[in-house]
Amino acid sequence: MKGDLITRLQAEELTKDHHPDRDDEKARIEAAGGVVLVVGVPRVNGILAVSRSIGDIRLKRYGVIAEPEITGWIRLSTEDWYVVIGSDGIFERMSPQDVCDILHGGHGKENKTSINSSSCPSSSSSLADCIVHNAFNKGSGDNLSVIVIPLRQESPSVEHKQQI
Repeated sequence: MKGDLITRLQAEELTKDHHPDRDDEKARIEAAGGVVLVVGVPRVNGILAVSRSIGDIRLKRYGVIAEPEITGWIRLSTEDWYVVIGSDGIFERMSPQDVCDILHGGHGKENKTSINSSSCPSSSSSLADCIVHNAFNKGSGDNLSVIVIPLRQESPSVEHKQQI
């Protein structure tokens, strides 16, 4: 008997964004003399949408820190296809699953999702370019940076034949 195995990518978040309205982050900001104002989204002093940042030196005195919050490590497995590292601007308008859908469909062409494959620069553009263009076209107004690291040679959108 022969069967078809179609791979589906599923997002697994390894970090959480540090939003200034999170209770512990807000307490640190207010203790340093800063405020959390909602300007579209909660922002430190009405400016920065995250409460931890490498840059943004002008907000350091108001409780913005660069120290990451380490919650643990997850080992990669043979089942993993990609590692995606993206700035908060990417995930301002896209869910981690939206990004997986682009990766799975090779620019989203085969997916029935909210991903718009026509927003990819060209069929030969990188997956990272496609992710950036989708975030921009969905209205992200923040910095848009993403790195896509493939962990396998073959594409997950290709059907894999399996003998049963």
